[in-house]
Amino acid sequence: MAANHQYAERVRGVPLYTLNDWRKAVGLEGKPVLAPELVARLARRLAPKCSVAIDGSLRRLAGYTNLELQSPRDERFHRVYRGIHPIRQDRVVLHLYDLSATEERNAEKKARREFEALHRVQRYPWAPRILDSFQAAPGYAGEMFFFTVVDPAAPTLEDRTADRNWDTEARLAFACGALSALAELHAGGTEGEPLVHRNLTPRTILVRHDNTPVFTGFQYTKIPASASVAPPGPPSEPDEAVVAPEVRQQGLGAADQRSDVYSLCACLEILFKGQAGNESQQALEIQALEILEKGKTEDPEYRSPVKELEAELRQLLGGGAPRVPPPPARYWTEEQTIEFNGRQYRISENPEVPAHLAIAFDTFVSHVVPEASGAESSRPFYAYGLLSFLERTYQGVPWPVWRGVIPRSSEGQKHPSDRSHTERLMRLQEAVYRCTARNLQPEASRPVLRTDISPEKADNLRTIHRLCDWVITLDRNAGVEYFDSPRDHREVYDAYVIDCVPEREDLGCLQLITSTASLDEVRNLLDEALDQMVLSHSRRNAEFLMKHLKALSGRLAIRLTGQTTATSELVALAIAYANCGDCLCQLPPGCGGERRMALPPERISSSGR
Repeated sequence: MAANHQYAERVRGVPLYTLNDWRKAVGLEGKPVLAPELVARLARRLAPKCSVAIDGSLRRLAGYTNLELQSPRDERFHRVYRGIHPIRQDRVVLHLYDLSATEERNAEKKARREFEALHRVQRYPWAPRILDSFQAAPGYAGEMFFFTVVDPAAPTLEDRTADRNWDTEARLAFACGALSALAELHAGGTEGEPLVHRNLTPRTILVRHDNTPVFTGFQYTKIPASASVAPPGPPSEPDEAVVAPEVRQQGLGAADQRSDVYSLCACLEILFKGQAGNESQQALEIQALEILEKGKTEDPEYRSPVKELEAELRQLLGGGAPRVPPPPARYWTEEQTIEFNGRQYRISENPEVPAHLAIAFDTFVSHVVPEASGAESSRPFYAYGLLSFLERTYQGVPWPVWRGVIPRSSEGQKHPSDRSHTERLMRLQEAVYRCTARNLQPEASRPVLRTDISPEKADNLRTIHRLCDWVITLDRNAGVEYFDSPRDHREVYDAYVIDCVPEREDLGCLQLITSTASLDEVRNLLDEALDQMVLSHSRRNAEFLMKHLKALSGRLAIRLTGQTTATSELVALAIAYANCGDCLCQLPPGCGGERRMALPPERISSSGR
């Protein structure tokens, strides 16, 4: 609360009060005013859904999770989120429209504008693919609407330009593709009234891995036979440099095809300004800039048509398509083919073609869930309390579930320089722990990172192993227990040969699991080894050895595929393991058969000698 200076006597601008006016001096007689932060907190407590309209706080909607706001936080009418579907694993861009944020009569028509424009151009490869059509948001009928498109997962033209490996010829090819896409966009309307994008900027043009463009930002598109709902004013300041002069002066209502040509040429110019590394490429840049200038004249009547600009740029390429080098790893996207060590690797969410090797990143679905209080474990401080790791537990029945919890630390060695460092960190961690739990559910006491394998995901794993000889699974929150649980998942255990690195508790690091379902190929290698050792190589014997070698170590079973592995030693180890198991089963209770010594797999071969 602030002091009320309305009744104060001022001397040279300074308010002065008598002792009888002390209540006025401290503001007790003024109107109470709540701070904005307190207002926001009260609003969330009274009506949690209102936070969506206020600051865009939204994590789940229409089955999509992990929503991340991409548009400015103060933009309330049209918000853009990136998210993922937890079951289908579809990565989408979700467009959410809040009709309560505007008083315009045609608010719903304005909200439909981008979806209708995208729907008209779905047949073109440069348009984002619609996944969910325009519809009311669940729980916000008549107030909020949304639609989704498949996330192109491509960098913007503004970001991609900074890549020095993107040479001038490849940039020329992209510019030609962008001009061709604009010509197709304009042809998508009627003969007398074409489609006009009206929002081409370096941030609404994306660059795919195959050097082709993707146009986004269709919220201002001019659609034939439809009343204009674009804002009449000039564009925002960041985009002013790429906006046609007539639009700057008269607003978006004055934009036509020639305005799009101006904007696209202005965007493409950043590709050829100071990017070349040698004289020949510098000459290409100068010529490309001269051609693009023809589409940027002040008078729209003198701007070159988009087809002529494309033809002139293609002449600089000599009529052939240049070889486009793959972009850096930070720009890799799905369906892209990467060459590594003489082999071709394709990045795909759901592989459909056979391959020698597949690498699956974060295959399993993880999410934070609230949990009521229960038996909690306690661990000593890690590194004086400076580090904390998830303690992971696994449950195989009725379905595979991993639970990751940060154990509470209350004892151990504290920081040597000052014990209070550790104590403060522990209190801070505990406060974050409680706040996270209460944010998920008011009565919850702790958050738990839950990772599970849905039937659809299990089917995807089977499909990958069926198509690929070898599968490497890297995951931060799930581990080898799913593949290596013969009691809970016997069919999974029998189907794969696995090796896991590291073989101990991961302490929060990645687990790398190598697996294969090509058991017949491995058995054939065992048949060859038995034949060389002049032993019976029937299928029954091969399966017997394979079973016990897998039980001893999946890594040893995988070593059968190596070129320098002593296969006879592996056969001997499998037979020795089987005999040891039989001997232990024959011992009477209490004879120490339950006491066994574990040896690292890399030492088994040398110890067997």
